Amino acid sequence: MVIFLHVWGVSWVMPLSSLIAATLFLMPRATATGQVLDAAGAPAPNIDVSVSWAVVDGASSAVKLKPVNGVKTDAQGKFAVELPPFEANWCVSAYDYDKGIGGLRVLPRGSKEPLTIQMEKLVPVTLKSKMSSGQEAPKGLAAQIETRDDGGIVASFALKNLPGATTLLLPPGHYRVLPFTTSGRIKNNPLALSIAKGAARVELNIPIEVIAVEKLSSKPAPEWSLAGAIGVKSTVKVSDFRGKWLLVDFWATWCQPCISESLPKLVEFYQANKKLSDKFAVVAFHDSTSASVQELTPKIKKIRDEKWKGKDLPFPVLLDKGGATFKAWGIEKLPTMILIDPDGKVVADGSLEMLKAKLGVH
Repeated sequence: MVIFLHVWGVSWVMPLSSLIAATLFLMPRATATGQVLDAAGAPAPNIDVSVSWAVVDGASSAVKLKPVNGVKTDAQGKFAVELPPFEANWCVSAYDYDKGIGGLRVLPRGSKEPLTIQMEKLVPVTLKSKMSSGQEAPKGLAAQIETRDDGGIVASFALKNLPGATTLLLPPGHYRVLPFTTSGRIKNNPLALSIAKGAARVELNIPIEVIAVEKLSSKPAPEWSLAGAIGVKSTVKVSDFRGKWLLVDFWATWCQPCISESLPKLVEFYQANKKLSDKFAVVAFHDSTSASVQELTPKIKKIRDEKWKGKDLPFPVLLDKGGATFKAWGIEKLPTMILIDPDGKVVADGSLEMLKAKLGVH
């Protein structure tokens, strides 16, 4: 298992073009400065300090970490470590595994105040992860550890071979553990993790439960309930799309990621692949915050003029009736994309990227 401790450029998944990414890395970078003190309060020289850590764990009982783009403290225990080229609450950590001590401090967003990191005895923390009964683990399953009070990211690591356990060494303190996937298909309720000074060992169970929509995987898509439709008859059914791949994008006019990211990407894909219209279809399924098409239409027109350069959506817009479809399909957050195969069954971890792969396009 590969363990990452906030490895920017490695563990961050960001939809940036090569040009934008290159620009970010050419920007002047801020630094975190400060001093590391040992357990007795004396300056600690030659200690690894970084905001980025990574290791491949082997047969050892607990994971040991190596700094990425880190520095060593000088004879007075002082350091100046470079920060990634974007703002966040950065967790600056110092570890000496030979002595079994370490410490961390969070540098608030935009702060230039020097940090004092007090080293303490590290505590083995075993995180046990297990899927809910009868559920399959989704792809890209991982967990993130953050400081409880200021949200500095301490660690991110993959969860594999469930049920399973990972042991890492952490300084005493209060944290929260957040399971997640790259597709966002699990319930990511944060779990409290408290490590007392002098504790021999701490264990935490991480129950993993997929969101309701994932329970439809490999099953026939439920029929939807419509209050109206734009661009297609309001009597249209899921079964009318049999024989094609159907991508359903659940959205709302109040959802900024929907109108700024997911729908524009869908429009670009749809326009570029019109020649394959006999193989796939796309529908934008709006929630029930608008009761009728008459109420929804002016909202869409406003977004069209302000966000979409005056262009209408080129595919049908369906309107949920009283929230019945969202409930039947298990939609818990927006945007959510559901891919249905030509036989009318829901595809596990369905997405626009998966549809592209099925169609053999980029």
